[in-house]
Amino acid sequence: MRLRLILAASTLAFANLGAQTGTVPIDTIAVARRLRDANDFAGAAALMRAYVESHPDDPGSARFAALMAYWSKDRAVADSIYARAIANHPSDADLRLEYGRFLVETGEGDRAKEILAPFTARDSASLAPQQLARARTLLGTAAYWRGDFTEARNEFRTALALDSSSADARRQLLEIETVAASWIRLGTDAWDDDQPLRYATFSADGGWFLDPLTPLGVRARSAMYTVDGVSQSVLTAEASFTSYFPNAHVDLDAAAGVLERSFDESTDWTGRFTLGARLPQTVMLRASYARAPYTSTVRSLYQAIMVQTLEGSARWGSSRGWSGELAARYARYPDDNHVSTAFGWVLAPVSRRETAMLHVGYGFTAQNSGENRFAPRADISVPPGQGATVVLGEYNPYYTPQNLLIHSALATASLRAGRALMIESGGSYGFSAHDDAPVLIAVPTPPTTTVQTAFYDRSFNPWNVRGSIDWTATPAVRLALRVEHGRDAYYAFTTGRLELTYTFVAAAERRADLR
Repeated sequence: MRLRLILAASTLAFANLGAQTGTVPIDTIAVARRLRDANDFAGAAALMRAYVESHPDDPGSARFAALMAYWSKDRAVADSIYARAIANHPSDADLRLEYGRFLVETGEGDRAKEILAPFTARDSASLAPQQLARARTLLGTAAYWRGDFTEARNEFRTALALDSSSADARRQLLEIETVAASWIRLGTDAWDDDQPLRYATFSADGGWFLDPLTPLGVRARSAMYTVDGVSQSVLTAEASFTSYFPNAHVDLDAAAGVLERSFDESTDWTGRFTLGARLPQTVMLRASYARAPYTSTVRSLYQAIMVQTLEGSARWGSSRGWSGELAARYARYPDDNHVSTAFGWVLAPVSRRETAMLHVGYGFTAQNSGENRFAPRADISVPPGQGATVVLGEYNPYYTPQNLLIHSALATASLRAGRALMIESGGSYGFSAHDDAPVLIAVPTPPTTTVQTAFYDRSFNPWNVRGSIDWTATPAVRLALRVEHGRDAYYAFTTGRLELTYTFVAAAERRADLR
């Protein structure tokens, strides 16, 4: 503040001197630079704006004035100064490059492409290679930020061919090549619940990229289930195709596979197809279809159950700000029964630091099935001749919720320790949860006994806690551990996963090194 007063007083003194002598000795640009050095960008912008209006033939001053307006967060004024300067000096390469950078940084990629068009024209050979490289780097950055990694890679490669010392182009090209590097992954899962149902899985997958937006993947998985003291296995293999079409803002994910079950020696097919649309304000719409095996209950492992699922969702936000999702799902079972699900959640940032974040929020789940599949347990017999008694039951062959509605409090936290270690945790608590819970009653109907199903309004509190550790041991090797424990509407469970991923980073670095 003191420096600002001194500069202002100096300006007035020079102005008075000028009025007395009939000259203007004040060095406006020097004063504006001193204001800039004092972090008074708004003051420098105001001083330079008036100067530029009276000196339209000075493109360097226009660049300085626009930059000060931009730094003072007055984007509209900065844009107008740049636009007028370009109109007056269309052949000034440095001015055009700076205006293009401004448009890229403010998310105006299409306008930046127009401003930088002379650098990509056929007659651009008269320009300096360094200027051409800067323009290509800016165009690549604009493509990178809008998700078009293929175009961005091409622009960065062109920039490096023109000027191998372009650090920005090389850094961003390396990021793209690393993200698009081939990989292999090994993983194992374990699950235990109180139905009781236990299983362990071993999986291996890998993939490579046709281009930075199109990975092809393969995956094999072996799951070993323990049910009633007997082991059952399910083997699956799958191939996948994923791509993003930046001009249409559309994501595509498709996969097909085969599976083999040990308990009935049958084979079947699996598949999924997802179409996504990226809208402004980080909104994502998705629609998907999937055909997959159901193996979540004890009795589902005694017969083949393939479920067809349709789902639509809308998701918005970012990991550092507000985020949320709304989704609806319809699952049809082979016996023509169905389960409908709607869910949603929203998370709000409570603490956002560079290395740590905390979000809290709310979520809901609503489920209902067409028909009930709660039946007497297979190991329970109902002796005839007794009065009405309650019979132990189980979902056979799959879980069928009835008028389930859960309201939950949510929380997530993350901590980054350097660049190598990320620790995350989270959980939910169902503070209000109700459903129509089934109960089986054996009623004597001589000479036999009939089992009837009744429902009662049940209130309960589902919950879960989870945590994960991701460790980047080297640029190529990453280890991940995830664990979760909780209770839902049907059972209590504990699960965990250990995963090792190897990425062929060395090959990516060689592709980025164009010197």
